[in-house]
Amino acid sequence: MVEITVKDFAIKIGCDIKRLLNYLKSAGLEHKKADKLLTEKDKQILLNYLNYQQGIKKITLIRKINSKIHMENKLIDIQIRKKKTFFKINTEKIERNKKKKDTKSLEESKNIHTFKIPKKNIIREINIYESNSILYLANKMAIKAAELIKVLLTMGVLVTINQKIDKDTACLVVEEIGHKPKIINTNELEKKLLKTKFSDGKKIKRCPIITVMGHVDHGKTSLIDCIRKTKLVNKELGGITQYIDVYHVNLDKGKNITIIDTPGHKAFINMRALGVKFTDIVILVVSADDGIKPQTIEAIEHAKYEKLPVIVAINKIDKIGTDIDRVRNDLSKYGLIPEEWGGDTPFIPVSAKTGIGIDVLLESVSLISELVDLTTVLDSPGKGVVIESRRDIGKGPVAKILVLNGTLNKGDIVLCGLNYGRVRAIINEVGKTVDKVGPSIPVEIIGLNGIPESGEKVNVVSDEKKAREIVNVRYIKYIKKKQKNNINKNLFKKINTINIVLKVDVQGTLKALRNSIKELSNEKIIVNIISASVGNINENDVKLAITSKAILIGFNVHVVSEAREIIERENIKLFYYNIIYKLIDGIKEIIKNKLKPKKLEKIIGIAEVRDIFKYNKKNGIIVGCIVKKGSVLRKKQIRIIRNKFVVYKGELDSLRRFKEDVNEVSKGMEFGICIRNHNDVKIGDTIESWDKLI
Repeated sequence: MVEITVKDFAIKIGCDIKRLLNYLKSAGLEHKKADKLLTEKDKQILLNYLNYQQGIKKITLIRKINSKIHMENKLIDIQIRKKKTFFKINTEKIERNKKKKDTKSLEESKNIHTFKIPKKNIIREINIYESNSILYLANKMAIKAAELIKVLLTMGVLVTINQKIDKDTACLVVEEIGHKPKIINTNELEKKLLKTKFSDGKKIKRCPIITVMGHVDHGKTSLIDCIRKTKLVNKELGGITQYIDVYHVNLDKGKNITIIDTPGHKAFINMRALGVKFTDIVILVVSADDGIKPQTIEAIEHAKYEKLPVIVAINKIDKIGTDIDRVRNDLSKYGLIPEEWGGDTPFIPVSAKTGIGIDVLLESVSLISELVDLTTVLDSPGKGVVIESRRDIGKGPVAKILVLNGTLNKGDIVLCGLNYGRVRAIINEVGKTVDKVGPSIPVEIIGLNGIPESGEKVNVVSDEKKAREIVNVRYIKYIKKKQKNNINKNLFKKINTINIVLKVDVQGTLKALRNSIKELSNEKIIVNIISASVGNINENDVKLAITSKAILIGFNVHVVSEAREIIERENIKLFYYNIIYKLIDGIKEIIKNKLKPKKLEKIIGIAEVRDIFKYNKKNGIIVGCIVKKGSVLRKKQIRIIRNKFVVYKGELDSLRRFKEDVNEVSKGMEFGICIRNHNDVKIGDTIESWDKLI
């Protein structure tokens, strides 16, 4: 072990003796004098103190080295001083920096794209609708829209990014890119979107919906007036109902009913069909003095088709000469057997004028209502049907609806045909605004984005996005149907059509004639049989011929007197035949006349040349004329006729009357004209003003 004094150690390390003694004292060593000896252990303790205890960042050691330089004839002694600085290592900082570096490396490694290119292409299943946008298909196939457009271009389809393609083209391009197309049925998609979870809440009894039907002028509206104690019939034009309407009536003992009033005229068959589609009971009104009529039979057929219970109200029993038994007998032929005869149809004699039998009628309605399931869950989303709709200047689209199930609330999103919207207001029958409405109640709603058609179903949906999706699906179907109809319309516009109402004597002849007539159609004309039946030509046949612009053909039949009057008054074409081949030849002649060239122009006016005046040296002339028939118009074509030959056909340069430019001169007026690039006009020539028809 080498020992050294404090003084020598201080000199060796180049440190002041006093400073070294202070370090030794601080290190816990008892070296107070410079001549004290330092052992190796003491040096280690001092070094540890300097490194760790005091936290000195660095320590500098200076050493002196004596050396000699040999020069010519000289030897020079030199002293070299070497200085070394030792820095204390900060392990905490090193650890902190290392940790920070490791964290940064970890974060960077996460951001590195580790996706490996698959060996096989990913094949996706793409939903294809009736109409598909370029952006939709590109997103589903995970490619750029520009790339999809290029593929379509190679297939011969030129589109832009904002256009849509049909399902067939979409399927082809999806398969071309390497994916699987899946055609989505729009009907199934609509059902899926409309699927609503109904509440399992308590079922309640709703009031019955009654539809009043019958022939025109049999007293349907008067009967409703008697029940409601109103005077609706006085407000109707011509005393007949021309609109379908619905009323909620409060009866005695807290009972309520909803009544639908339908028109009875023949022209309103669609409205009557609509009325029975959402009703519970049909009240068939038959006039006791008039019996059953065509619309009575039609109402019975509607009720049977919808399998609805029928109550027969035999009206106008207060009149003299009524025969109730005759009405019972006639209706029994159509399956309505009175209860008195062992059937299940109530026959109630009533008088809407005096009120006789109304209480019995309402009691019968109440009894049948008990037998029919009229329950609904009040807490479920509202469902209904559109009765009528209109556009109000202040309110916008207004729809009168009948709620059938659930509850309709203010603020609900409703879907109605091709329209949807949030219900901004609900107006009841008396004009008051309400916050909600239950089943079997008619109300008006405001908030739809358009005017729905009568008969459209009303559904409450969860949100506006779903409503918009359903409307888009329906609109695609609507456009497709409209395009198909337009194609058919354009087809029939290009091809002439002959409509025929055919009446024959026996069924066998009817079948033979029908087939023979259809064979007469060709590429230029279509022979269309509107109606073909057995029997004499009656009033209904003539009216059908008028509405369809058809010709009447009778084979071994005659015309009844009422129909003959209409034929003569309306100048309907009527042809009689008793031999089949003559009938066929007759239709061929009609076809031949139909295919003759049509008149393509219309004569507006005729004038006569009375005088001719020169107005310049270049043979410019003014033709003085008088209008003989019609009018001469400035902007129309003219032709000059001389000795029944046309000598000029062109336009007017000017049209004047008393030195003033005018646009038209009428019969008996004198006027002057200048004719463009034509001076060959003579007194007595006829000038025709004409216009093109097509």
